[in-house]
Amino acid sequence: EVYFHSPQQSQILDLNPYSYKMIEGLDFYNYTKAAIAQSPNITWCHEAVKEIIDDDKGVTVTTENQAFTTDKCFKNFLTTSIPKSHKWYVDQHFGGWVIESETPCFEPDKATFMDFRIEQNGEARFFYVLPTSTTKALVEIAIFSNNEWTKADYDREISDYIKQYIKTTDYTVIDTEYGVIPMTSYDFTSDYKTSNIIPIGTAAGAVKASSGYAFYRIQEHSDYIINCEKEGIAIKPYFKPNRFSFYDRIMLNVIMTNKVAATTIFAMLFDKLKPKDVLAFLNEEIPFPNEVKIFTAPPWLPFTKAMLEELGN
Repeated sequence: EVYFHSPQQSQILDLNPYSYKMIEGLDFYNYTKAAIAQSPNITWCHEAVKEIIDDDKGVTVTTENQAFTTDKCFKNFLTTSIPKSHKWYVDQHFGGWVIESETPCFEPDKATFMDFRIEQNGEARFFYVLPTSTTKALVEIAIFSNNEWTKADYDREISDYIKQYIKTTDYTVIDTEYGVIPMTSYDFTSDYKTSNIIPIGTAAGAVKASSGYAFYRIQEHSDYIINCEKEGIAIKPYFKPNRFSFYDRIMLNVIMTNKVAATTIFAMLFDKLKPKDVLAFLNEEIPFPNEVKIFTAPPWLPFTKAMLEELGN
């Protein structure tokens, strides 16, 4: 179960058949590196990449001190950065603290999925709280905007939120994190210039434009690549414009032009629909009849206007 909060309502959502999982970065890296260490055919090389060229001899990757030639190169960075002037581009930037309190103040079986009760200031801002015990949790703020924040900005908001909503001052900050995720309707197919240099991760368009979700999608893409290699079949581009990428454009249009506030959109979705349908929609695995229901939940006029604008582009 998770909490959803908006200025107008608070709900406890049953996510079944989904579940909310938190995988800490360090645990993921340590697990992966340990697996890599057991594979004698893998060499870990930490150098800046200078150039990647695909010609009739194969793909040549030139780093600071050496060069590699291979049949396929998997590349997790864009050849050219996504221009922030792109029509629909917004950063999901975030800051979080892992805190440990002196007294119990968390419910380990309930996370806070989205809390929009904080001041929005014309942006889309929400907190999420992921407890791992009654006294320990990750408390994080996410913001959809192209206005950069300093660590001091995040820290001030997190401190105020803990005081007002978690209602504790007796805690220790044991870890912090800050980062940026690009959310964009950019056409990533422009980076698929050769079938031998295969974009992965953000460069493949694995970050969902309307939500910033990427981890699950990257795991799916990795499984797909492995299966293609096992079967000896060509690896098709991950990103392909489809109805879901069109829906993402509509959502970005609505939020970034302030047709409807993000807090209103999500509040209406979770108020009118089953959580499993909202999550299935975000995961792009929803049956079409249920998909239609999604569009009956938020205000229809602003979304229709955004849809017509996108159809005209």
